[in-house]
Parts: sequence; C-alpha cells; structure tokens
Amino acid sequence: MKRFTIEPGTRDDYLALRDHHYATGEPATFATVLRANWGNILAGVLVVSYPALNADWRHLAFGSEFSASDNTAKARLTNTHVRTITRVIVDPRFRGNGIATALVRHYLLNPLTRCTEAVSVLNTFIPLFEHAGMRRIDLPPSQRDRALLARMYDLHLTPLDLATLAASCGLSSLNQRTLATLHPELLRWGQAHRGTRRYSCPTTLARHAARSLLLPRVVFVRGNLHSPVPTTKEVCHVDSLDSSHT
Repeated sequence: MKRFTIEPGTRDDYLALRDHHYATGEPATFATVLRANWGNILAGVLVVSYPALNADWRHLAFGSEFSASDNTAKARLTNTHVRTITRVIVDPRFRGNGIATALVRHYLLNPLTRCTEAVSVLNTFIPLFEHAGMRRIDLPPSQRDRALLARMYDLHLTPLDLATLAASCGLSSLNQRTLATLHPELLRWGQAHRGTRRYSCPTTLARHAARSLLLPRVVFVRGNLHSPVPTTKEVCHVDSLDSSHT
C-alpha cells in the first residue's frame, strides 16, 4: 500500500500549490504550515493563520468564551487561544488518497492553540473538516452580503443574475441607471473585507460577490478555552485512504 508522510512545511510549499486552490489571494498570515509528501513529491499543504479579530460568527462557534470588556482584551484573548486553518490544498495528481483529511487531522492532534477554526464555502459540498473531526456551523449571510442583497433586490437582480453578468462580462449591458447604482454598492461590498479591498473592476467585484452570495458560509470549529493541547510527533506516516474526500 502506498504511503505519504506529513511534516512541518514552509510558505514556499504553499506557493508551490496555491494555484490549485479555489480561493484567490494569499493568507494574510502564516502561523504554521504542514506539508504532505508522496515519496519525494510535495502532494499537499495546510496553512494555519492568526484569526480575524472581527469575525461576526465567533460567538456562534464558542459562545461567550471570547467576550471581553474591551476590544484590546478581546483581541488578546482571541490571538492567544485561536488559530484558523486558512488553506488545505492537494495536488490534483494525488487527490482521492485522503491527504487533505490527514493534514487537518494531523494539525488537530497538535494544535498551536486550544481553539481551531476554519471558514469555508467549498466544504458545503465537500465536508473535509467534518471528516477530520471538526464541528460544522452554518452561518447567516454576512453584513456586507445582506446590504448588497437588499440593494440588488431594489434593482430586481438576483445573485444568479449577478453571476451570469460577471461570467459574460455583461455588466455593460445594464442600463446606465442600474449600473450607476450597482457599481458603488459593489465597491462598498469589496471594501468591507480585506480579501477583496484590492479590487475595483465592477466585473471582478461582481464575480466575487456572486460567489459569496450563492455559496453560504460554513465555519468548522474544534476545542474551547478549557481544552487541553496535546502533543504528537513532528512527522506522521499515513496509509492512503481511497474513500476520503479532499
């Protein structure tokens, strides 16, 4: 039976596989990286980052555990006890061997903090983190999504309309009044999140916004402030699992 190994990695390992991930942009921080090796070949990578401090869903995941009297104390508590899995990428040649699930499980055996979280839209269809032992929480639309949806409703546009227009570069087909209203709303939507602030092209913003509106957010969590932090070996040998999702 073929085997792969998991060991500490670097940002360069992520860069080698980043084009195989559905999300655009690079994680804002790199707290740690794990790499999976198939023989001498880099087959997969997992990136763990520092948490977003203004997550609007953390109370749903951990209750009042991260409540604090002021923002400074709340930020200190969150940075001390939470890390976020921001990327799990597998080279397409090695998908179907359980590498993605094994990477997440391996990290959870020896996490950096008591609480681990991951936010995803793709895993609405591929429950990778559930298979690895994390708890799933379905989230309501974000505030920026709700604001954009309200304005699109006024313009008689649906998320699917927006996706179709973006895919065909057809925003210019909208009448000038509609476009003049929609464009500022798309810019406002983009500026509301660090991952989309660099975009100004209406078509690019429409594509990202449509995906956000059509694919609901899901968060996966593990642990709490009272969880022990176990230890394990740095390198793990894992039998391939043909039935696992990646």
